[in-house]
Amino acid sequence: MARKTAIYARVSTEHEAQISALENQVQYYDELLQRHPDWELVDRYIDEGITGTSIHKRESFMRMLQDAKEKKFDLIITREVSRFARNTVDTLSYTRELKARGVDVFFINDGINTATNDGELRLTIMSSMAQDESRKISERVKAGQKISREKHVLYGSGNILGYRRENGTYVPDPDQAETVRLIFQMYSTGENGLVKIVNELYRLGRLDAGGHVSWDASKVSRVLHNATYKGCICYNKSHSDGYLTQKRVKNLDESSYIYVKGDFEPLVSEEMWDRCQQILASKSARVIDENGKKHKYMRNTPKSVWTAKLRCSCGAGFIQFKWRVNRDGAVVHGFQCYRRTRRPSISYLQEHGLDLGISCQIRAICEWKLDLMAAKVFEHLTFDKGKTVKEVYKILNRCMAEEKTVRISRKAMLENSIARQRERLDKYIDLCADGIITKQELAERRKGLDAQIAELQSQYENVEQEDERSGTIDMNLIAQKLDEWQKASRNDVDRELVNSCVAQITPLTNEEYRWVLDFQLTEVQSRNSATCTLDGFIEMARFRISFEEAKAFKASRNQGIRKNEWHDLTVAVGIRTKT
Repeated sequence: MARKTAIYARVSTEHEAQISALENQVQYYDELLQRHPDWELVDRYIDEGITGTSIHKRESFMRMLQDAKEKKFDLIITREVSRFARNTVDTLSYTRELKARGVDVFFINDGINTATNDGELRLTIMSSMAQDESRKISERVKAGQKISREKHVLYGSGNILGYRRENGTYVPDPDQAETVRLIFQMYSTGENGLVKIVNELYRLGRLDAGGHVSWDASKVSRVLHNATYKGCICYNKSHSDGYLTQKRVKNLDESSYIYVKGDFEPLVSEEMWDRCQQILASKSARVIDENGKKHKYMRNTPKSVWTAKLRCSCGAGFIQFKWRVNRDGAVVHGFQCYRRTRRPSISYLQEHGLDLGISCQIRAICEWKLDLMAAKVFEHLTFDKGKTVKEVYKILNRCMAEEKTVRISRKAMLENSIARQRERLDKYIDLCADGIITKQELAERRKGLDAQIAELQSQYENVEQEDERSGTIDMNLIAQKLDEWQKASRNDVDRELVNSCVAQITPLTNEEYRWVLDFQLTEVQSRNSATCTLDGFIEMARFRISFEEAKAFKASRNQGIRKNEWHDLTVAVGIRTKT
């Protein structure tokens, strides 16, 4: 009985010579199949330009494993162990998995067949040798990189601000070089911060590397940190975490960077560059978290639940800063849109007649206002718990109904697509029967159509599984959630409660906020797996917070507030219909 056979081939790079080698491999397998009439070819799985070290980087390989699970074949042939994998663990793991599914692997050149008794022993030896070869290749690459450093070879192929890339080196661009020098000159005085430099760049209409007047503090910081501008090539800014995974890891230890003098013209002096580094270092700190991981933070930026929940209407997140220190020594924090802190201020833009859209219009928010809004949100929703439960129940059920409609429509589309592909296949079969196309042409076209049909059927099955998982919302669970909220003190809302019950807070304007609540309860989801997939926001409640309410809230904290400091807040509360 003929064995259903799959072929796996791989080359490591996309170079022309390697692609030719791949063609030779394919020809090799065709000749091999002719010598084995008992092998019925099911499919070819070919990876081009992919390293063998990591299995998961190879799309065709992973597709082959999936097809094996679906029992499309019972034999895989490949030339040698090194074409299959250079990782002993992966090789043994996947060959064992394949064998458990009734699929043998035959490594032709190595003479190893996992169907034989000594197959695994011989495979272990050969895969270990392949892994060692991968290690040697990694070492040779590192040695080549060392030689490259000695020869002052530039890595990468992209341009940077201030230079053009020509003939393997950097050539100064006059206009851009002037921008780079301006940045360093301003910062080296110690009197100009990053945002002030950004302001000046906007005022002068200086273009960035992309040819746009688009600047922020982060972009200026990257310029200041780049050693290229003092005429050096920087190496060792990242490294591989091992020859098996080949994942690039950023090197946070700047003291281990390797600087090599380049053969191109510097844009600033080494003295000026070093002076800027000293200023940068004085304004930032390296910290190590509880897991021993290094991070770079600006000072006075403690963590807060509000930074996790706040999302500006411009799309940016919020950063926390010290607003003031009360008489009792307590620190009051504020929160500011990140985009606004990194772009010119509104007053600066107005003063110089620049587009106000460059910066965000949302002002900083004091922490106590967020506490006040949280207290009012929970108070409002729990005032009439029964009404709230019914409203939430109605919204979630509406969401589920709409989701079901979407699934029905999706299934109908998939059914039509499957039917059309099958009709196309029938036409090709008829054309072959009439002698209009050859059997080989039919086989090639059938291969593509079969794959499309299989993919469509898989998508259809996934939708059906979603149907099976759908259920109903339990009103009691919603009521339990509201009971938790009701426990919150009116004047001192627990941060953990905010963290678990609030999905997002968005200031739409300086006086209007949107609070998105988390009513997609974990318990509800585990019971019925009902999740909404539609975009939008459904408003449940809307209220204003007056000066008198703010005054009473502040008084409960033994603090005061002046009326001229206050603007009434409008708060919209609801559910986002996409999870």
